[in-house]
Amino acid sequence: MLEGRDIWVSYPGVGAVLRGVTLRLRKGEVVALLGPNGSGKTTLLLTLAGLIRPERGEVLLDGAPLWGQLPEARRRIGVLFQDPDDQLFNPTVREELLFALEQLGLSEEEKRRRIAEVAELLGIDHLVGRPTHALSVGEKRRVALASILVYDPEFLLLDEPTANLDPSSAAQLVRIICSARAGGRGVLIATQDSDLALALADRVAVLQGGRVVWEGERLAPDLLEELKLARGRLSCGEQ
Repeated sequence: MLEGRDIWVSYPGVGAVLRGVTLRLRKGEVVALLGPNGSGKTTLLLTLAGLIRPERGEVLLDGAPLWGQLPEARRRIGVLFQDPDDQLFNPTVREELLFALEQLGLSEEEKRRRIAEVAELLGIDHLVGRPTHALSVGEKRRVALASILVYDPEFLLLDEPTANLDPSSAAQLVRIICSARAGGRGVLIATQDSDLALALADRVAVLQGGRVVWEGERLAPDLLEELKLARGRLSCGEQ
């Protein structure tokens, strides 16, 4: 389990962005984190990934402090940034996919197998030889996701994963999330896409003003109306 307990994070000139947030992500479940811009969703994901250290509270991985398990624990947690330009830094797509694999001590054959597998899964076979800077925003998003899936982490933290995706690519993402859950991975989705969140999530948490104001299996009707969230129409069984 990946867990944040009583997390407080502040930024200079901004103040507290997270105010005592507690959230748990277990293997084999999808948790959706809903909330408006500025609610702290991205900061929470980066904190759970060990990229931001909270000033108060702690992040636990399998019951032990995450910061005591770094950097090794980074192999177990994959985080998809909201802006793919913040994530992609290698000259070509192939080098981007190879980067994490080079750290794992895999054979050349295994590296080739994993790259071919994830490229087919995300429909980016034709992009593997291309420079990352020449990709469209949607293509960059798929490559960024592939760069995580290729090293097979146990927990996936996805920040607005459907942004800039066409309907076909969004449906493909739904299938990947469903497959990840079926394979025993934990998936946390920070999103304003209520269709995606309400249709796929085992649990939903609503973040407002840096606090979790609601958490459960189904959003209460009054919160649905207050947050202007539509009910989801997609599900794993419909993909």
